[in-house]
Amino acid sequence: MSGKEISGIGEHGLGRSYGIPPELLDRLFCPTCALPLSREPVGDAFAIGWSCVVGHRFHLALGDSISQDMTEVASPPTGGWKVLRTWSEDPRLRSHINKQLAHVFRRIAEIRLDGRRIARHSYSMLDSFCPLCGGRLVCSPKDTDWGYGFRCANGHRFELRGGLNFRGVEAIVCLQADYADEEVIFLAGRYVKDPQDYYRLDPLVKRLLESFVEEEETRGGQTRRPQ
Repeated sequence: MSGKEISGIGEHGLGRSYGIPPELLDRLFCPTCALPLSREPVGDAFAIGWSCVVGHRFHLALGDSISQDMTEVASPPTGGWKVLRTWSEDPRLRSHINKQLAHVFRRIAEIRLDGRRIARHSYSMLDSFCPLCGGRLVCSPKDTDWGYGFRCANGHRFELRGGLNFRGVEAIVCLQADYADEEVIFLAGRYVKDPQDYYRLDPLVKRLLESFVEEEETRGGQTRRPQ
């Protein structure tokens, strides 16, 4: 999929790319507490976001980017932490970063610009209730060869690996919980410290990630690999 093809994609267009009927996007249930999910802005040009009234937040991101090289395009003229927000919100720029990096950029912008922090999850956010009907999920190992299998009484089946995966009409859908702060710190540090994961970071972006990790570690922030 080219940058031109995805530059104007909307929420229902994103849903269709997964083979999800648009009406389904408006009647999902929270996999943590079973309350109805409501759509909310997610700060990612290629993602759809939801939250419940308790504050559990989830998103569905489009697949891989068309490039892993941020230096192919000019960095936005905005300054400070807004640079990261622009990289995740602008379709042209977003098409040059993968969905994990966009998630990290979005969450850092939320922490620094909006003061929106997410505390550590002491439990899995994704394996309690069915997002399609709200029914209780039970472990079903036979339903998967590569992750943790779950199903509900209505027969909806899921695999838990990097998110809650289920089959749309045309593709596998992966519903993810938004990263907690400590997961953001971990991943930002990994992209800065491990050259193979750079995907050729924009120099300004690299400095912002380094600054974020240093500031968070100074304030006592813990790090943890995402579940």
